[in-house]
Amino acid sequence: AFFVIAGQREIESAGLQFAIYSGLSFTKTYLLPYINDLNCKNVWTARYYLGDQVMYINSELNEAKKPTVPGFNLLGWQYSSKGQIDGYNGNLDLSIMYQPVSQTIPQPVVNTPIHTGFCNTHSLRVRSAPNTDGAILGYLTEGMKISIYEEKNGWYRISPNEQKWASGKYIKLDS
Repeated sequence: AFFVIAGQREIESAGLQFAIYSGLSFTKTYLLPYINDLNCKNVWTARYYLGDQVMYINSELNEAKKPTVPGFNLLGWQYSSKGQIDGYNGNLDLSIMYQPVSQTIPQPVVNTPIHTGFCNTHSLRVRSAPNTDGAILGYLTEGMKISIYEEKNGWYRISPNEQKWASGKYIKLDS
């Protein structure tokens, strides 16, 4: 689980969406026991229920073989690594996606503060992303002066060069 959490931190700090890609057996054996430690529950799971049999994009899937792991959110199912399409000579991975997977293109980092303020609560978590799913990187204490470099969805990036975010609900901006 440590490597998943560390990978998530790095990917999200680059402004990209994070999801776990894994085989069904690996997810059940090595990730499920640590589900409470993981910040991300989104998985794209490989399960080749027909083994090495050739499949096509329009192949009928046996929904009873759809991979499920309690507590995880299935983004997609990679159902074959022996996929074939007309005009291509070779095997392809074939997947069905149940939810869109977006990629956020990193924006240029603003290194000049756009606001200043102070923490107006006893203890405020600093996170790796502008949401409560971001890993906790540290804490701010009441009265601390804060430089704000970016605002996103009510969260403030409080570091000029790193993805360190704090909830704007607990930061009072200077006039």
